[in-house]
Amino acid sequence: MQRQILAVQILRYKNLSDVWLPWHNALAVFGVNGSGKTNLLECLTLLMGTPRSLDLAWSRAEVPKPDALSMLVQVAPDDLPIGASVAMALDLESPLHGGSDSFVVAIGVLQDRQWWESLGASAGRSFVETIASLGLPRDMLDYIASEAAHPVVRYSLEHVQLKRRPGPFADRPDEIEVTRRFRRTLMGRRPTRGLMRDDTPPPALLAPLWASLDTLPPSPGAGDDLVEIMRLPDSYEAPVQLEWLAHERTFAEVREDLQRTYDATSFMIDRLTTSFGRLPWGSQAEVDGQWWIQVRAAEAFREELEMTLGDRYELVPTENSGPPDFELIRRSDGATLGSTGATGSDFLRYLSAGERRWVDEAFGAAARSLEALAAEAQWKTEMLATLDADALTGVMEPIDDAVSHQGSSDDYIDFESLELINRTLDQPLREAARVYLSGREAGLDRRMAEASISGLKSLSVGPVIRVFDEPEAHLHPDGQRHVSSALERVRARGVGTLIVSHSPYFLELEGWLLVHAQALSEGTTLRALSASDLTARSALAGEMGLGHGELLASTGYVLIVEGNHDRDILTALYGSELRAAGVKILRMHGTHQILATAELDFVVEHLNARVGVLVDNVRRRRLDLSPDGHDTPEEVKLRELRREVQKQGRTMDYFGLERPDILAYLDEGVLRSLGGEIENWDDLLRRRRYTQRSDESFKDWANRLTGITLKQAYPDVVQRMAEARIAPAGDLPTVVAEILRRAARTRWPDPGVPGALRHESS
Repeated sequence: MQRQILAVQILRYKNLSDVWLPWHNALAVFGVNGSGKTNLLECLTLLMGTPRSLDLAWSRAEVPKPDALSMLVQVAPDDLPIGASVAMALDLESPLHGGSDSFVVAIGVLQDRQWWESLGASAGRSFVETIASLGLPRDMLDYIASEAAHPVVRYSLEHVQLKRRPGPFADRPDEIEVTRRFRRTLMGRRPTRGLMRDDTPPPALLAPLWASLDTLPPSPGAGDDLVEIMRLPDSYEAPVQLEWLAHERTFAEVREDLQRTYDATSFMIDRLTTSFGRLPWGSQAEVDGQWWIQVRAAEAFREELEMTLGDRYELVPTENSGPPDFELIRRSDGATLGSTGATGSDFLRYLSAGERRWVDEAFGAAARSLEALAAEAQWKTEMLATLDADALTGVMEPIDDAVSHQGSSDDYIDFESLELINRTLDQPLREAARVYLSGREAGLDRRMAEASISGLKSLSVGPVIRVFDEPEAHLHPDGQRHVSSALERVRARGVGTLIVSHSPYFLELEGWLLVHAQALSEGTTLRALSASDLTARSALAGEMGLGHGELLASTGYVLIVEGNHDRDILTALYGSELRAAGVKILRMHGTHQILATAELDFVVEHLNARVGVLVDNVRRRRLDLSPDGHDTPEEVKLRELRREVQKQGRTMDYFGLERPDILAYLDEGVLRSLGGEIENWDDLLRRRRYTQRSDESFKDWANRLTGITLKQAYPDVVQRMAEARIAPAGDLPTVVAEILRRAARTRWPDPGVPGALRHESS
C-alpha cells in the first residue's frame, strides 16, 4: 500500500495561521499576491521536500516551531509499532551491522522496543495484541483495532535541519544532509459516547483518546472528523516526498546537482547492468551501465521539456569529460550551446527567461530519473540473484530475439536494448518480489524481508509529488494551454501534482481540487471550492463575460454598474487600464437592484476582491451629508446600500457620476458627425428641468432634443472616441482614475499601513 496524504495543517508560519489544506493528487491553489501561496510551498517543503528541494528553499524558509507544521497520512498497518514480544526477542546485532535498509529497520525496532518498555508492555506479537495486554475494555480495544486496520497517522514536524558536507573528493560538490524528526499520533474516527471506559485512570498511552471522549459533541452519532487516539514512536523520515525548484538555478547549481545525483546512483545502476550481462542468454556483448545512465537522463530531459518547449532543445550525452556530461543542442540550427562537463560552459545565458525555467525543470527531471532508476536497480539486482534458471527460461529467448531485432552488435548492447531487457524482466522480478513477501507476517517479518532486499521498500512508497509554482510564467497563452494539458498527463500517470497559479488555463483542469487562498486581517485561509461554489462561480464568470478560470485568476476588484451601457462604455474607453488593474465589471440591472447583495457576498467570499459601486446621477459629496429632501433617487438608494453594508460589518467603495446617465458622456462632436443636433452637454443638461416631461425618461428626453437615438448610436460613438483617443468631458475621467487608484491599493497595499498585505516576490 502506498502512503497517501489526507491533509496538511499549518498552525503558524510567517503570515499563515491555523491553515488547513485538504489534499488531493491533483491540487491547484490560487489567490492574489500576498495571500501566502509561496509560504505554503515553503511549509510543504519543510515537511516533506526532497534534499534537492529543501536545499533550494532553505535560504528563504524559516525553521518552524515544533508541531507548527503537520500532515495527516494514510499509512500501512506495517508502519505501526511491531508487537512488544517480537521487538524484545529480536537480536539487533546483525541488522545494526547490515546494509543501510537493515540498519534503518533495526533502529526502528529499537525505538518500538523502548516505547513499549516505557508503557510497561512486553506481551503481544502484533500492535493490537500488545495494546490488548494493557487490559482495556473490550469495546475500546475493538475501536482501536478497527482504526489500526487502516491507520491514519498525524506527522507533526518537531525538528528539521539541512547541512552541507564536503564531497568525497576535492572536485565533487557538497553533499546535502537533511534530518527531520516527526512526532507521530495515531488518529481515528470520532467514537460515539457509547464507548465504555471505567473510572480508573487511563494508561498514559491513551490519554489523548480519553481527552477526546471528554470533548465529544452532544450528538449521539459519530462524526466524520478525526480525534487523537495515542502517541506513537517518533519517525525520522517523511512518509512521502515532494519536489519543488524554489528558485531559478544557476548553471553551477544544475551541474552540481547532476554530479551529486550521479555519484549517489551510478554504482547501483552499474550493478544491475552487470547482472544483465551475466544472464544465461545467447549474446555475450558488453553492457555499458554508464552509457545507460547518460541516455536515460537525456530521455527524461526530453520528455519533460517536450511539455513546454517542444523539441526546441536536445540534451546529448557525450564522453568528453566523463559522466555525467551532456551537451545542450539548439535544434533549429544545430548549435551546441555548452556542456555540463565544463565548469565554465554556462549555456543557460543563451536562453530566455521562460526557456531557462523549463530547461531547469527538465534538468531536475533528469536527476529524478536517475534516482528512480537507482532505487529500481537496487532491488532488481538482488532479486535477480534469488531467481533460479527455470524462472528465467521463459524470458531469455524473447530477450535474445528482441536484442537481436534492436540491432545491438555482438560486442555492445545499446540503450534501447538495455531498456527492453529491463522492461522484459520487470514483471517476473515484481512477481518474484510479491512471492518473496507474500508469506511474511505483517510487522517485523515483512519489514526485515523488505530490508533484506535493498531498495525493495521503494515499491511501497509513492512517486515524488511534483510542485509547479506559477507554471504560466513567461509563457504565451497557447503555451499555457499546452503546459496545462501536459500537467494533466503527469497527474494521469499517478504522479501527485500541485500547482500554484494565476492563469485561467491552470484553474479549469477537470478532476483537480481547486483551493482558494484568501488573505484576511487575522491571516491566510485556504478553502477548497465545492461543486456548488463552482456552479455559482461559473454563473458569475458568465455574467462578466469570462471563463471561470479567468475570473479567479485576474480579478482583484469588482466594479458594479447599473447596466449594459455603463459596462460597454467603460470597457471601450478604459478597458486596458481596468484590465491592468484587475478590475472586472458586473452589472446590477438597474438601481432598483442595488440592495440585492447575494452576488456581492459571493464576490467577497470567493474572489477575495474588494467591491465598488458606480451609480449615475449621484453627487458623491452629498452622501456624507444628512438627507434634506433634495437628494436624487439614486443618492437615496446609495445611502440605503451604505447603511446595509455597514450593518453587515463589510466595506465597499462608492462612486458617483454627476450626469444623469453615462450616455451623457458621449462626445458631442462625434454625435454631430452622426447627424445629432447637440452643441454642449452641460448647456443641454441645465435646460433639462424645464424641457423634460414628467413621464419622460432621460434617454427619451435626450433622444428628442439631440435628434439621435443614443441607445442605438452609442456603440459607434464610443468606438470612434476610442480610435481618435477622445476623452469624455465632465467628471467621468476623474471618477475612473479614482476607481483605478482604489483597485491598485487593493492589489498592492501600502506596506506602511498596519495590517496591509505585502506583495509576494513570486
